[in-house]
Amino acid sequence: MKKIRWGLILYALILIALLTLAGWQLSTFLRMWTHRGTSGYDTGTAGSVQQLDQWAGILRPMRIYASSGEQEGRSSLVSDQTQHYEALYEASWLFFQEVLSSCEEVQILDEIHEKGAICRYEYALDLDAQMVRAQTEWMYAEDFSFQEVWMIPAQSVRENAHVYLINRENSQALKIESTQVQWQSEINTKLLEVIGSVCSALGEKYLDASYTFPDVFHSSFYMRDQAEPETKILWQVVEEGEFTQESCQEIAARFFDYPDLMQGESYQESAWIFTDDRCTVRIQENGMIDYVKTPVNTQESEITIAEAYDIAFAFLEREMSFDEYPLGTYLCSVEKTEEGYLFCWNYKADDLPVIPTDGIWKEMERTAAIQIEIQGQEVYRYSRWRVQQDRNLYRPQVIAESVIDALNRFSEYVNEGWENLEIVCLLENGESVFYWELTASGVKYYERVQV
Repeated sequence: MKKIRWGLILYALILIALLTLAGWQLSTFLRMWTHRGTSGYDTGTAGSVQQLDQWAGILRPMRIYASSGEQEGRSSLVSDQTQHYEALYEASWLFFQEVLSSCEEVQILDEIHEKGAICRYEYALDLDAQMVRAQTEWMYAEDFSFQEVWMIPAQSVRENAHVYLINRENSQALKIESTQVQWQSEINTKLLEVIGSVCSALGEKYLDASYTFPDVFHSSFYMRDQAEPETKILWQVVEEGEFTQESCQEIAARFFDYPDLMQGESYQESAWIFTDDRCTVRIQENGMIDYVKTPVNTQESEITIAEAYDIAFAFLEREMSFDEYPLGTYLCSVEKTEEGYLFCWNYKADDLPVIPTDGIWKEMERTAAIQIEIQGQEVYRYSRWRVQQDRNLYRPQVIAESVIDALNRFSEYVNEGWENLEIVCLLENGESVFYWELTASGVKYYERVQV
């Protein structure tokens, strides 16, 4: 009887262990399905990423890709909502600074041939060497504009670590090489390790069309190549519920040094205006926030574009931190004004640009979702159109068309002068819809992706 009893107890313990293991595996599977293709969704990394963004300043990238070089033409897009993004960002930014501070040779090339490990920063605007110098103290006297930064760690004792500033418009690259960043140096090794871990986890699922179809697409663009369909979370315009003075006053209060002193009045039944002796805030029913403040320190010495960007970005980050789910942004234009600088940002979804339809921009009389003007050392004017990401994971939008099918279908346009093809998110009726963006002679055309 004792043997039977002990056998039953042992059987029960084994059964409990198996059920626990099955439950853990099910939970792991559900997490992987919900956030597949990421390194583990972690909202706790937002603070670290923000700190890294502040280090990079105006050189903060729109998006980051990593390629191990093992699959030619393949790279991994690293979402800024994953832990891999933070690790790659930090390792690549330290590598970038180290190469620039110890560079021995700088030359302009018309062609580059890199098949090894690469970390790429991509921008939505033209930057120049002077902006790099302002952010990193790199001394380079010539003018050179660029839209991408490639960081190439050394992978053998015969190679030197180097950086490329890529100008896609005139097909030139500024190569910056350092012999002091050796193959086995700590910064070089760290970047190689992080690139390898990123590509191992994400699988290098993105195609670089300039490598894959060099005779069709001469510009780089990236698109995911995977067996399962692409899923995207929908976006929608911010809805405040009942549009009342109290709800708008709560939003406006964050802009005032002394909220108790602000006064409010209605405006055309579609907006509320709040003021004090130096500041005016208008909250519109369509999700637009407009802020104007009279600067005090306008007579101070002129600040650099890097210093102005730091002020603008810090203001934007603070204001967006009040949102329930702060969104990704990227800098899309910079303009020098008589009194300072004007910076414009747009939103991104999963590190792809979110571009509203032309009708929305014309209706709002603007070209970007976020605009910040700096005068002296203060934010003089701030304007933001608020959208938010729908967090309901049971309402994904599925892109059914495969990448190869799309590339083959659009390759017929090459004889008509098409030079670029990229997937973008367009806002339609407050929700994101994905389109192929085709650029010819500076004019953009869109064709809707099958969903």
